[in-house]
Amino acid sequence: MNIKKIIVIGSCNTDMVIKSDRLPIPGETVIGGTFLMNAGGKGANQAVAAARQGGKVVFVSKTGNDVFGKQSIELYKSEGINTDYIFSDPKLPSGVALIMVDAHGENCIAVASGANGSLIPAADVISAKGVDNVVITMGAMGAFVKEKEQYHIVEATKVVAVDTTAAGDSFSGALSVGLSEGKSILDAVKSAAKVAALTVTRMGAQSSIPYRNELSLLESKLVIA
Repeated sequence: MNIKKIIVIGSCNTDMVIKSDRLPIPGETVIGGTFLMNAGGKGANQAVAAARQGGKVVFVSKTGNDVFGKQSIELYKSEGINTDYIFSDPKLPSGVALIMVDAHGENCIAVASGANGSLIPAADVISAKGVDNVVITMGAMGAFVKEKEQYHIVEATKVVAVDTTAAGDSFSGALSVGLSEGKSILDAVKSAAKVAALTVTRMGAQSSIPYRNELSLLESKLVIA
């Protein structure tokens, strides 16, 4: 099979996550919970998701010249991602995200973009080529698909969510792999929905994104509606 190259242009962050029973309201401090730190960022999550589903991935991003940036690049290399186009900013730090997750898996996030903000990719060139197909993710309600003049709703796979971080990113990465392998957009969305469902049953961003051979685990996570 001739697998097409997938190019992801986007952010690279280090996530610092606290999980507690509930999210604080403005001005409130919530005591307790567990802490973890792992790699994140919308672009990076999508690149990792695509790579773990068997995609041939090139990641275009920007980090600071610091330990967070260097650790991130080594991680992407270990996932088989081409890192030749990850640039280092000599002045700005790597991006950092502070994430709080409640007992129901809902989250709130604050991001210091750092070097991500100075990345100027070929986004205008890509947009000028035109868009025939549109996919809108709708969380637990599934996904809306516009394929030229046809419209579809793909229902979400029902699972018990632990952490919704990276659900959309894992969906996007898996969708791009399906399309690169020649699947129809509808079949690619159905596959991506399964990847996203397994992702939300785990904590963290990139640490929660499944590998292709793990999708059989989804059967044990299913919830009867």
